[in-house]
Amino acid sequence: MGPGAVAHLRNFAACAIAVTVLAIVNKGTMDLLLLIAVGWFAVSVIAVLRTRSAGSFVKWNGILLVVDALFDIAVMGTHLPAWLPPGALSQWNFDSGQGWILAYWIVLWGVALPNRTLAMADQAALSPRAAIALVIAVIGLHVTFVEDVIYFTILGYPPLVSVPPENYAYLPQLFGLGVWTAPKVWVVSTIGLLIFIVTSVVVVTSSKRTTVFGRRRTSVGLPPRAAEPASRERR
Repeated sequence: MGPGAVAHLRNFAACAIAVTVLAIVNKGTMDLLLLIAVGWFAVSVIAVLRTRSAGSFVKWNGILLVVDALFDIAVMGTHLPAWLPPGALSQWNFDSGQGWILAYWIVLWGVALPNRTLAMADQAALSPRAAIALVIAVIGLHVTFVEDVIYFTILGYPPLVSVPPENYAYLPQLFGLGVWTAPKVWVVSTIGLLIFIVTSVVVVTSSKRTTVFGRRRTSVGLPPRAAEPASRERR
């Protein structure tokens, strides 16, 4: 692991600890949150360590979208399924003020996850242009609330089928679109997901072509540009 990836992973670890402590203090209990937080952090570290290419970068970020949503569900503790034992996950103390939730959002979505994404990009050994494109595409998933849609899908409110209890009105008012509603979130999240998919396909395809051509050029053990003049001289 390179120094850049190590630094970003260290930042992610610090933020993961901070956001977990913040949630526990706000809720006043650890319940199952601590165990879920440890699992979330472990999967995140595994994702960074196993990212070796553009393809694995895309695959692991797809997995992490679901893992992040599960962690968020554990933190918020609202609208939980009936089969979950009472008291397994306590609810976020919304009476504590908006400052708490803003701090949670900033530390998690603004610092922790971008650092994890940067660590994965460093591990993937991508070209600067490809790394920037993929990192922006992943951040775009969070900005366009894809994780929120996954969050409520896990809780039994899939998009286009049922509207979540709060109808996404809690989301920050970005892009000048006013108060968020389910149709708005579904449209914006679809755009973010499509941008991520298209960017991933382009970068992964380009990366595979570069790898294949690179292997062909060096398959005889000599740079082909140097070998061509020699073959002509023999003729």
